[in-house]
Amino acid sequence: MQKTAITHIHEANHFIESGNLDEAIAAYRRAIELNPNLSWSHHNLGEALAKLGQFEEAIASYPRAIELNPDFSGSYYHLGDALDRQQQWEEAVAAFRKATELNADHFGS
Repeated sequence: MQKTAITHIHEANHFIESGNLDEAIAAYRRAIELNPNLSWSHHNLGEALAKLGQFEEAIASYPRAIELNPDFSGSYYHLGDALDRQQQWEEAVAAFRKATELNADHFGS
């Protein structure tokens, strides 16, 4: 059976739940290879990378997620968090501001 991008996303989510971040990252990347137009692949890849402290790579993942789903405040929030951890204050504030514009009730924004 050939796996689809969605299948890889589900596998990655299970890896996240079990704490296997490296396998999750690999599965999200496989999903992106198969279908680069699914915002959740890019968003979740960014989250997994950030959990490993790979903030520069995480920062690179969120803009594509935002491009594909510009109304999802979570991608802006997590981008802001990663930027904050890299001491990119102005960019972080802009991302948090956009997250708040989209969803004033978003946790943490």
